[in-house]
Amino acid sequence: MREIVNISIGQCGNQIAGKFWEVVAGEHGLS
Repeated sequence: MREIVNISIGQCGNQIAGKFWEVVAGEHGLS
């Protein structure tokens, strides 16, 4: 999981990472 975070930050993909975490949080019932 940490690799995904590092890649997204490294590519300055903040919007993409944000959307990714929204999906992950939703799937795992986090808010």
